[in-house]
Amino acid sequence: MDLIENQLNNPLKHWYYDHKFNSILRHLKSDLPVSKNLVDVGAGSALFSLELLHQNDGLMCTAIDPGYHLDSFTDEKLRITYLREPNGLQGDLYLFTDVLEHVENDLAFLTTYVESAKIGAKFVVTVPAFMILWSGHDVFLKHFKRYRKMELCQVLRKSGLTIQSVNYLYVLLFPVALLMRSLPKSRVSNSQLKNQGRFLNFIIKMILKTDFVLSKHVPFGVSIIAVATK
Repeated sequence: MDLIENQLNNPLKHWYYDHKFNSILRHLKSDLPVSKNLVDVGAGSALFSLELLHQNDGLMCTAIDPGYHLDSFTDEKLRITYLREPNGLQGDLYLFTDVLEHVENDLAFLTTYVESAKIGAKFVVTVPAFMILWSGHDVFLKHFKRYRKMELCQVLRKSGLTIQSVNYLYVLLFPVALLMRSLPKSRVSNSQLKNQGRFLNFIIKMILKTDFVLSKHVPFGVSIIAVATK
C-alpha cells in the first residue's frame, strides 16, 4: 500500500485491498508454508507482507521502499526489516504489488532483483491496467503508465522470468471504472479510494468473488496480476 495513500480506516477490510490480497494468497498457497524469505519491493506500509507473515511463523520479510525515513529498521517481533535501498537480497518469494508503474525504466528495475534472486524464486507482480483508465488517481500516486497483459509479459520475460500465469483483476468493475474516469472530476489529482459504508463494501466484495473465474477468460480489468519464476 502506497505510503501517501493513507485515507482508509482499515485497508484490508476495504474491497480493493481485500480482493487483491486474496488474489495474491491464492497464488502463494502452496509456496507460503515452505518459504523462509519474503522480499516486498516498493512495500510502502507492507500491508500484504505483514498479513502473509501471519500465515507462516517461519517466514521473515524484508520490505523495501525509498519512502522510509530510516535507512534500515528491524521489528524482531513482527519478523520484518524495513530498508530504503536493496542490497542484493535473495528471497524465496518476491512481491511487486503496484510498484512497476512507479518506475520509468521498469525493465531495468525488475531485472536488478531477478538477477540477485535464487533460482526457483517466485515473483508475484500486480500493476494497474489500461491507459484508457488513466486519471487523476494515477497522477496522485505518481504513476508513469498503466499496462496491458502483453506489455507486462514482455517486461517479465525480458527480465529473465518465466511466466506461470497472468490475469486481469476487478473484471466486472471495469465498465464502472471506465465510466467514472471519463468524468471531468476524475482528472483532479487525488486518491479515488474512499471509505465506503459496510453494506456497499460487502456488496462489492461479493461481486468480486466472480473475479477468480471470470479473470481467466475476460480480456480486460482494472488491474493485472502475474506470477512468474526465475
